[in-house]
Amino acid sequence: MKIISSQEPRICGMQMNTNVGLLLLLCVCICLPIMDMTVAMMLICMDCLGKLHAMMIDSETIHILLLLGTLIVVQVLDFSTNL
Repeated sequence: MKIISSQEPRICGMQMNTNVGLLLLLCVCICLPIMDMTVAMMLICMDCLGKLHAMMIDSETIHILLLLGTLIVVQVLDFSTNL
């Protein structure tokens, strides 16, 4: 198993050797305030599609599994400020 770096916090990936060949597993997740799912999918496509395509082309895998997920949050907490 090998971790694939994406330089994108919403994309994680790994490459695995299986009994049927190499598998590239990519997962895309986006945290959004409550909104329309169509808007969420458009944001994923606009922000991540190019990077996903590049990761797929650059890999030596035979099989690719792409997981898309949306995490809907009611309130986003900002921990970067000092309390």
